[in-house]
Amino acid sequence: MGANEDRKSAWDGYRVLLKIRRVGLGLCVLGFVLFLFGFVPFGIFMFGAGWHAIILEYWFRCPRCCGGFFRSWGFYDPLATHCHSCGLPKWTEPPYAGWRPPSLPRNYPVPDPEIARRKTQLTFLTLVLRDDPGAIGLKLDRDGWVSVDELLKRAERYRIDLSRDDFDEILLNTENGIFESGGAGAMIRFKRSA
Repeated sequence: MGANEDRKSAWDGYRVLLKIRRVGLGLCVLGFVLFLFGFVPFGIFMFGAGWHAIILEYWFRCPRCCGGFFRSWGFYDPLATHCHSCGLPKWTEPPYAGWRPPSLPRNYPVPDPEIARRKTQLTFLTLVLRDDPGAIGLKLDRDGWVSVDELLKRAERYRIDLSRDDFDEILLNTENGIFESGGAGAMIRFKRSA
């Protein structure tokens, strides 16, 4: 081991759970004995407390993939010898000294922030130009047009990251061209179906 002797084991949390499980087993036995000798409420309470201590192991996360080590299809598998998510054998340490469990599983899709930002903008514009302009106190004219400057002010007030350049890009690249501009780019509306 050498340099790795001092490092914290990825299984330290599980060792704590094993100690809690032993206490839980003792409480279950005590609860059963109390139940047999007629102390029914105390017996049920002790047995329930012991059972809850035992199944804390259900929540233990795999040191490699952060999935449920003892969870198989949502059920508790106390006899698991490997992770049901990634197959890591029990008691196997992560591969290198500085390794720590990731905050998300490795195969978790990380969204592109630019795509998320554009989706927020499109949702906001669709809400205020088509569905409910009153949600932000916006008034459309009878043909559905509104001033881009007024819309930008309202978006800023509601902390929507929207600029004039974003408007131009949205008008050019939005699928099916659902927004249209008028008045040399000073007005915008939701395109009405023919």
